[in-house]
Parts: sequence; C-alpha cells; structure tokens
Amino acid sequence: MTAKTYSRLLKLGIILADRGWDVILDAKFDRQNLRTTAINTAQTRNLPLQIIYCTAPIEELRSRLQQRRGDIADATAELLSKQQAASEPFTESEQIYVKIVDTEQDLEVQLKSICGE
Repeated sequence: MTAKTYSRLLKLGIILADRGWDVILDAKFDRQNLRTTAINTAQTRNLPLQIIYCTAPIEELRSRLQQRRGDIADATAELLSKQQAASEPFTESEQIYVKIVDTEQDLEVQLKSICGE
C-alpha cells in the first residue's frame, strides 16, 4: 500500500469512528511514520487505539500465502521476505498500544484477552 492509500484508510476510519463505529484499520502498518500518524490522529480525537500484531513462524506464513486463492490481498510468499526485511520494529512509545496475537494458538482466547472479556 502507498502512503496515499494509508492516508485514505485512516480518513475513512476516522469518519466511521466519529459516527460511533468500532473501526479496524486492516493493513500492515510496518513503518513507524505510518503508525505515528495513526496514533497521533487517535490521540488528537481522543479515540481508543490498539495495535494488533499477529505473529506466526516464517514457514507457516509462507505456507498460508501459497495456499491463498482468489482473494483481493496483494501479499504473496515471494514478497514476504522483502516485507519482513523492510518492517520497522515498534518503538518504545508504540509498545503501550501493541497486543500480540500468536496465530498458531487459540485465537478466541487471545482475542477475549485483548478485548477485556
């Protein structure tokens, strides 16, 4: 996704959040500047924010990507290594928002924990 796409995604998310909807910005947000913009926007508007960081071993990620068929996602097994190499780690100030989900473990239990249920 380009910066323009992320900007549009964030603007649409804010419109929905301002109308009372819970919003998930489903994108990789692998660059600090993209996360900073989203965090600052949420803080300015006094909106709650969580960063859900999904993890799995690299072999599992490749396998899942190779099995995908007929969806809109642009992710491929070939791009995975490049994406991981370019991904910027979470900063100390971002860590307070990060919730880790191990996608090889029971998702329901982890999501209940994240959502405070």
